[in-house]
Amino acid sequence: MKRRFFLIFVLLTGAFSALAQIRVEMNNGGAQLRPMNLSDYDRHEEPFALTHADSVDYQSHVVRAYNYLATDSLPQARTHLKQALKITNKAPGTWILQHTLGRIEMAEGNYVEAVGVFDAVLKRIPTQKDVRLDRATAHLELGHTREALEDINLLLAGEPSDSMRSHLLFMRASAQMNARLYTEARTDLKEVLRLTPGNENAMLLLCAADWKGGRRESAMLMLNGFINAHPKNTAALALRADCLAELGRREAAMMDLEEALRIEPSNAGIQRQLDGMKRTRK
Repeated sequence: MKRRFFLIFVLLTGAFSALAQIRVEMNNGGAQLRPMNLSDYDRHEEPFALTHADSVDYQSHVVRAYNYLATDSLPQARTHLKQALKITNKAPGTWILQHTLGRIEMAEGNYVEAVGVFDAVLKRIPTQKDVRLDRATAHLELGHTREALEDINLLLAGEPSDSMRSHLLFMRASAQMNARLYTEARTDLKEVLRLTPGNENAMLLLCAADWKGGRRESAMLMLNGFINAHPKNTAALALRADCLAELGRREAAMMDLEEALRIEPSNAGIQRQLDGMKRTRK
């Protein structure tokens, strides 16, 4: 539970500052990103004025919201953020409250609501790369492949750091898998593994891309080698079970799933996978 709030609080501690100060420029060559300056903020932030009473209420709601976040009380934090934004959404920096609200919606699995919040921020300040990254993530969760790819490709055009580039390429490969673009996904995953050689998730997604793309022999060899090196990786066991089932080797597939459940008994997804395989066997 605490882990998800690291994503929310880093916004306030500056971990996203390098990503946030970027401006999108559109020209004949396409989208380009450049560092922002103070005049850009003047262009985006609208003038506002609050009465003293509204100002006190606004600050009170903001403080309460983040106090509730510190105790993982999402519904209460959401309520106070909405109340603060109801008083004003034009004050400089209120996009941070909107972004936090969107991340709360994501943490609760409300991806449609999260996209709506992120849309509002990016309409107001399209240069916020961290907000665009979160919107791409929400779109991926919703299966909105085209929208996710648009955001990811724009972020990749900004020449991100190697670690961020690796993350974005993995996201793009995931979207490409959804679109059955297995060759393109494979290319991106190879680059992810060049940038982060020990990336287990990328290795597994590459196995899946090769399997779906018709490279079944190499995919199974890679997957077997991965499981030999990581015998307690339940995602790898579940993936191999799917592959074995497609080959008609259901008994071997169910053995992998049963092993995965011995390692992780509370994994409902693997339990459903095993139950479904048992039903089709009958």
